[in-house]
Amino acid sequence: MKQLVLILFFLCTICTELSAQKNITSLSPTINIKGVVKEDIREIKAGTPFTLQRFVKLTQYQPSDPNYRQAVLIVNGQQQGVGLNDMYKLEFTPTDPNTFWLAAQINSRLVQYYETKGLQETMRKEMENEANTYLDELEKAGMIYEDAAMEDYVHCIMLSMIPKEFIAERYGMPYIRILKSPNPDILMLSNNCMLVSSGLLTLLDTEDELFGMLARETAHYVLDHAVITVNKNINRANRTAFWGGVADVAGLAIEAALYNKYENYVPGAIFTTNAIVQTLVNYDIYNRMGLDYSKQQEKEADDVAVQFMQFMKKDPSALISAQNKILQYYLEIKDKSVLEKYGIYSSLEERLTRLQKKYPLKETGKDPIYLKRTSGLISFSAAMMEYNRDYIQAMKLAQKNINNKMASSDDYVVMAKCIMKQDNSAESNLKSWEMLKKAESLSEFSNVNISKQKILLLLRDNKQKDAVAEVNQYIQMLNDIKQTPHSETDELWLAKEYHWATTLMKQLYIL
Repeated sequence: MKQLVLILFFLCTICTELSAQKNITSLSPTINIKGVVKEDIREIKAGTPFTLQRFVKLTQYQPSDPNYRQAVLIVNGQQQGVGLNDMYKLEFTPTDPNTFWLAAQINSRLVQYYETKGLQETMRKEMENEANTYLDELEKAGMIYEDAAMEDYVHCIMLSMIPKEFIAERYGMPYIRILKSPNPDILMLSNNCMLVSSGLLTLLDTEDELFGMLARETAHYVLDHAVITVNKNINRANRTAFWGGVADVAGLAIEAALYNKYENYVPGAIFTTNAIVQTLVNYDIYNRMGLDYSKQQEKEADDVAVQFMQFMKKDPSALISAQNKILQYYLEIKDKSVLEKYGIYSSLEERLTRLQKKYPLKETGKDPIYLKRTSGLISFSAAMMEYNRDYIQAMKLAQKNINNKMASSDDYVVMAKCIMKQDNSAESNLKSWEMLKKAESLSEFSNVNISKQKILLLLRDNKQKDAVAEVNQYIQMLNDIKQTPHSETDELWLAKEYHWATTLMKQLYIL
């Protein structure tokens, strides 16, 4: 009899729970974030520890009722419902990066936002498609820097912070692509691609600075700022028409680059031009994809990134240092449009002033590991800047590697080229010779770029006999390259250079 009573009691309990569940709609997956109550909430006293289990909607209440949406807490082993209006009375104590970001989403009231707006799957899919289209255009324009080691280095830093759960389900694992652009940008696209520019990576000096910038962009991503912004950018042109226009302009820029590329062409290197960068990295595209964040969103990203760095036991001043370098970069190149009302960094000066009141800017010092990791990218970027005739920035990048004792022969070649492009005096030519000698001492094989610059310097110094010997050596190097596997583009370059060298040789013999 006792056993029958227990079975009936058990069945009744199950039926009661199932009946209750009919009046509950879950607003989130199971979360399990620990915390402490800051102020009394009914019978729950301040100082009481809790575990936030999930968010629910109680359909037996009207939407206007404060109890309609509740956070389900576990307090002293018992479930307690707390209205979302009382959430400010809770203080979360995250235990890992995932619970940190979940807490950040809750504190930014994303639960209420999703319950009001829904998850907007259709719009999110459209945003993902646009991001894929954008990435395709960047790939076609040769604007993605292909270096598996560099990419994986940045990816591993991102993996140390990226959340694996959200209060609203999202799909796909974030990944890294490096953009060939001198401008220091970082963007999380809606297809989960974290796009980090070569300009940012070469501008920074420490891994903590990069960590801070990745954390800041992760904050934008976690807090769904792009989705919120796209909702505000109501007047949006037809997707096909917009991206078709972008592709047309990019195509013209690519054609112009191909037509003019041979003057400064370096075998094996695929550079991009400033015209292509301006076509594919600009405010209109950022606006289209919801990346033109409001000042409030930028401040929120700053604050959350600072909190995350503190949580990860990193100095938040590294984030301020990184952003200050970005500000100084744009001031140096005199691109005020980026720092004005509708620019990408329109609130940067104001935000830095605010942050530095709490976290004074510090000298970051040298980070040998980071500088070594980025030295190859710095060499590439320096050569790309020289290719684009931006000699000041090219020399600045090459000199960075030289100062850090991590220079390659390419850095010294860039320095020699830039000096020669800007001056023709005995002093400057001697300096170029010194740079080329250093390049030769570092080069492990015959370098056509060093040889060509030596020819030009010998001609400047009216040393025809020495120039003839160097031209002969240059022609031999071209023949050696021709005997090895090379691309169709390299073949065109070889033909042009061979014609230049043989023509020059005839002129020198006449002289």
